[in-house]
Amino acid sequence: MLADNLHVLKDDMIAFIAGNGLRRFTAYVPEDVPSVIFEEESSESWKDFVEHAKASGAQFVTMSDVILEKEDIQLLVEQLRSQNFPDEDASGVDDAQFLAKHVGKVGYLQLGLRTRASCSSTRPRPSGMTDTSSGSRP
Repeated sequence: MLADNLHVLKDDMIAFIAGNGLRRFTAYVPEDVPSVIFEEESSESWKDFVEHAKASGAQFVTMSDVILEKEDIQLLVEQLRSQNFPDEDASGVDDAQFLAKHVGKVGYLQLGLRTRASCSSTRPRPSGMTDTSSGSRP
């Protein structure tokens, strides 16, 4: 199970990618790019992804991360309050404010691999987080 901060995992990924002789290119693969999502079998499956990239002849993998900022939470709370007006005490606001303890932590990582036909990616998540994306970057 992954921790609630992916910073250590990010450092492990960087070292593992370099240790496999691959370069790392900081880039985000958006949802509208044809892609194949790598299915995680364990919290270490990202290593398989990097090894597959190397075996396929890739010279680099893409990497993206998102750190939760205080402004992200403020924006979310404002959006929830405007959607729930006049009931400003809606539970969604409390849930959003709960995220405040995670400010400054890495909460999203993405590795990508460019192939001839598509882009493959893997997105490890902190423990307890589920994929609630609707086609946009978390």
